[in-house]
Amino acid sequence: MLKLKNTTTNDKINIFFILLASLFFILSVAFGSITFLDYKKAEKISQIENSKLDALKSKLEKTSSLKPIEGNDTNVVKMLLKILGKSDDEVKVDITDTSSPQISKDGSIIYGSSKTDVTINVTVVIASGNLSFAKDLTVLIPKKAIKPTPTERSVSVRDYDAKGDGIADDTLKIQRAIDYISSVGGGTVNIPSGTYIINPDVSINMKSSIQLSLSSDAILKSSSSSKVNSEVINIIDVNNVNIIGGKIIGDRYIHTGTGGEWGMGVNIEKSSNVKISDINITNCWGDGIYIGGESSNGVVIDGVISDNNRRQGLSITNAKNVTITSSEFKNTNGTLPQAGIDLEPNPGQTVEDIKIDNIKSIGNKGSGVDILGMNGPVRRVKISNSVLQDNAGIGVMMSSANDIALTNDVIRNSTFGIEVKNDVYNVVASGLDISYNQSRGVSLVSNNQKVGIENILFKDTTVANNSQRSPGKADGVRIDAYDSTGYIKNVKFMNTKFIDNQKSHTQSFGLTVGNSKLISDITLYADCVFSGNISGGLHSAVPISQNVPR
Repeated sequence: MLKLKNTTTNDKINIFFILLASLFFILSVAFGSITFLDYKKAEKISQIENSKLDALKSKLEKTSSLKPIEGNDTNVVKMLLKILGKSDDEVKVDITDTSSPQISKDGSIIYGSSKTDVTINVTVVIASGNLSFAKDLTVLIPKKAIKPTPTERSVSVRDYDAKGDGIADDTLKIQRAIDYISSVGGGTVNIPSGTYIINPDVSINMKSSIQLSLSSDAILKSSSSSKVNSEVINIIDVNNVNIIGGKIIGDRYIHTGTGGEWGMGVNIEKSSNVKISDINITNCWGDGIYIGGESSNGVVIDGVISDNNRRQGLSITNAKNVTITSSEFKNTNGTLPQAGIDLEPNPGQTVEDIKIDNIKSIGNKGSGVDILGMNGPVRRVKISNSVLQDNAGIGVMMSSANDIALTNDVIRNSTFGIEVKNDVYNVVASGLDISYNQSRGVSLVSNNQKVGIENILFKDTTVANNSQRSPGKADGVRIDAYDSTGYIKNVKFMNTKFIDNQKSHTQSFGLTVGNSKLISDITLYADCVFSGNISGGLHSAVPISQNVPR
């Protein structure tokens, strides 16, 4: 401490003011420095904010319009933040003007019934400061979601390392391609040329909105299985599925089990809008194609060849609205029923509204087509413009079915051309060629009194040259109710020809009606023709109506 000696009072006062002035000088210098530093700091912060703003402006200047996608984009502000790469904590985006109620002040998008261009003004503010800029934007609001259709997306299974070399197991690799296309909303999975080994115990499992497109020389070849149930392709609980092209080879000749009959090429259950086309399915342990399980609706089979399968070419046990066109079902053999096509519900199931057109069912060890509703209803089946030939069983077998139409079909060289058994109602057979069958051309036989055969019409049909196996033993058409236990009622023949025009005749009677009081209302119209039959044209043990004018 400074000590002053021998000073007067005035001196002390002067010294005090000098010290006080010095203190003020020191303080003013100090505060001046602080103010200068604050200014420099603020200037630096402003430069940073301007730099940020310039970067944001640069990003947004590149955006002249926004194209929201319905279902994906719900808010313009969120779309802009994504473009800017910022969160709403860092940048504030305000919509300061909009010309349409389809965009609200908070940025929410209201999709309209027609495509709309909306002009908006947005202000972008940096949250840490008060700097901002404004920009006009056009928002293109679509009428509907802009989503690529499934055909706009496609992959090749080769992209997923499927080899197609006939050695490597490609099941999971093909499945990964299907799963990916499914994850992006559907599309096409392409299978190029090659032989792809498929594990039928794992199967290729289709997803909705997928087209599996095989090159014409692509083969899906089953590896061996010991299981009673296995499938190369499963279509279960899906919709909008197409399988087109190529070939499926089952494990018939390499199957390691001895039981079962359910090794399928394609298995369809609980699905809708399914199309199988232009594919060859052969050598399956069970059926080429099986439609069963829980009911399916809207299945199309077109241009398919189902050949040399063990149980059926095609089975339908639970489905409605199935269309089968321009296909072949042939050489089925190995385990019953061995039919080309079998329409036969399992207990509690239904088969209805089946259209079969322009198909061939030939060379099967069983029937060409079975229509059998003993376990569940079969109704509204139409077979037209088709050839059912060279089958060891029946051309067309019907039992427990109703509302059946056969139109312009050729039914030849089977045991019987057509066999109608119990519980069959409302059949129209028109424009048929039923000829050269080993036994009867047509057999209408009932042996159940409670359920018979009723409302059957043949018109514009030729029944010719049947009984090839035992000449003179079988008739063109036979109607009978065996043991007086079944009834047959209301059978009509219009413009039907019962003829044998071979050099060596084989057909016994053109038409035989058995001796039963349960047979009634048999009508022959005047335009029917009998000619060339060995034993005669008509043989009836009960009264029938003949020469009825049309």
